[in-house]
Amino acid sequence: MKLNEEYIKVRDAKANEIGWARVEGDKIFLDNNFKNYEVGQEIKVNDEGEIVWAGPTLEERVKALDEKKKAEKLAENKKLVGTKVVRKDGVKGVATKATLEGITIEFEDGTSRRWQKDAVESHLEK
Repeated sequence: MKLNEEYIKVRDAKANEIGWARVEGDKIFLDNNFKNYEVGQEIKVNDEGEIVWAGPTLEERVKALDEKKKAEKLAENKKLVGTKVVRKDGVKGVATKATLEGITIEFEDGTSRRWQKDAVESHLEK
């Protein structure tokens, strides 16, 4: 029966729980919640089917992905530091600082503003 080829019985020896996990290629993922583990968590088991390692939970994976996206956005914003821009009223400025929230522009008239990446790109000095 194909069901047994895709699912295996696993055991959490610490909590003395038994459940199922699905096999996807060379990886194994829990199919139900345990006291110490969550559904969808990647695991490794020994020959007796006991869980010997568990990867990050879904929440931890999402947080890591969010951190990666934040780092990418910050890197994109930092590329624009030093860029020269011109406001609609003709006052020139330079991008001096980059954060996740935007790029700080220091203008020749002594003012500064935080612009988004798109605004900086649309006001580049020609």
